[in-house]
Amino acid sequence: MNEDEARETLAHGLIGLRPGRRVLVLLPDGTRHAPIPLMFRLLQELIGKRAVRLDFMIALGTHPAMPDDAIAHLLGIPAAEREARYPNTSIHNHEWGRPQALERFGTLTSAEVEKLTDGILAEAMPVDLNRMILDYDELIICGPVFPHEVAGFSGGAKYIIQRHALAGCTCLEHANDRRQGHGGSAGHPPRRRARAHSDHVHRAGGSR
Repeated sequence: MNEDEARETLAHGLIGLRPGRRVLVLLPDGTRHAPIPLMFRLLQELIGKRAVRLDFMIALGTHPAMPDDAIAHLLGIPAAEREARYPNTSIHNHEWGRPQALERFGTLTSAEVEKLTDGILAEAMPVDLNRMILDYDELIICGPVFPHEVAGFSGGAKYIIQRHALAGCTCLEHANDRRQGHGGSAGHPPRRRARAHSDHVHRAGGSR
């Protein structure tokens, strides 16, 4: 897909976005490979002027925050040039390790977790996400989808489930996932739990 084809595809997907909206775009960090400079430029071109805000959050998971020079490389534009060209845009690292930055959207009960994991786990799991998303009208996930050794996929809805992108973290979760085995089928326990977290967030978001 060349740049013109990417622009046409993106424009078609954004056709329903109304002017005057506050938009937050989730991006992968530097550990994922994707044409982020192109996507950043096209998103600015297509919706930057009709959005009140067009901000970007780096979906760190539990990776370290990206410094300014790494962010400039990720986006393909120096910070000073970016700030001058796009004054209604800010770039944020997800603060997964700061409790004050998180909002609890609900909790998966121990019974739900037990069912989702075929009885391997039976403990309640909070759904804690970056509270900054409450300041926006639209949330756009922009990143690649890759095979993942535990969850089966990396990207998509995984950007908003527990322990990833916008979410908080508990120390035992990676170990718990591994106890459930590797795989990627739709019925795989980590995949079912990921979908349950995502569905929970959508339900909570619709009631706010």
